[in-house]
Amino acid sequence: MNTSKRVIKDMPNNQALFEELNDYTNHYREMEQKNKHLEVEIRRLEDKNDELRDENRRLHNFLNVMLQTIKKFFRKLLHIGTEKDKDDVVKEITSYHGLGYYNDIDLHDIADDTPREEEINNYIYEQNYGYDKDYVDRDIDI
Repeated sequence: MNTSKRVIKDMPNNQALFEELNDYTNHYREMEQKNKHLEVEIRRLEDKNDELRDENRRLHNFLNVMLQTIKKFFRKLLHIGTEKDKDDVVKEITSYHGLGYYNDIDLHDIADDTPREEEINNYIYEQNYGYDKDYVDRDIDI
């Protein structure tokens, strides 16, 4: 009899504990389900990131090919173009150099054995060393 009285007396506590355990189990299931959804979303975003990375690589390669083609075109213009064309080429390639599209070697490749080779070499020297090479090369007697 004592045992049954204790069981009856503890029933509200056991009921509360049962409800709390049930709530905890439901909450845990919900969190597991959200976690699975997040894992799926992460995989989807990783795939999208890979796609974007590939597209970026393709576009970067395409731009490099275009810049190399334009480089050949500039070189031809320096050989056969009018003086205005040659002036425009010098402005363009120095602008591209300033933006980082062309480096010093690219400018040398474009200008090599052209009428504007010295002008472009002086530009490169000035950009790298901060002064005009021709000014330093002059032998001035004081």
